[in-house]
Amino acid sequence: MSVCTTRPNGANEWLLEGGYALHRLDGPAIECPVRQERRLNGPAVGEATNKWWYLWGRCHRLDGPAVEYANGSTEWYVGGERHRLDGRRSASRDASHRPAVEWVDEKGNRLKLQWYFEGHELTEQQHTRIRLRVEKARAAKAHRIKWFIHLLRKVTT
Repeated sequence: MSVCTTRPNGANEWLLEGGYALHRLDGPAIECPVRQERRLNGPAVGEATNKWWYLWGRCHRLDGPAVEYANGSTEWYVGGERHRLDGRRSASRDASHRPAVEWVDEKGNRLKLQWYFEGHELTEQQHTRIRLRVEKARAAKAHRIKWFIHLLRKVTT
């Protein structure tokens, strides 16, 4: 069970009982408000929030980025390592562009994209090759499972 603690800077942290590890199942384990300035040529912006998802003390999230910064930058982690093969696509990118780290400026312009597999930084081309191999292996496994179920049905009827 997690216990929420509010820090002097306004950040909320969810820690396991005993306070030894960040952990939260139903949302980010750290929510830190960030003050943003009011703009003259755009909408007034009040506070935004940086968010970090943790499980058992490791940065981790399967259904989205494990780190979301108020400016729109994102980082994907699995089990404490930067990693991304699947997941939601970036809004203006096709399926081949799934960086584990996407740094953007305050206007949403992409500054830097980084691809990772199990904690190892890769070039975009290396990442694409690995992703395609993994997808091919998953498809082959799914086919074998369907074939096995088909055989089981034949034997049991």
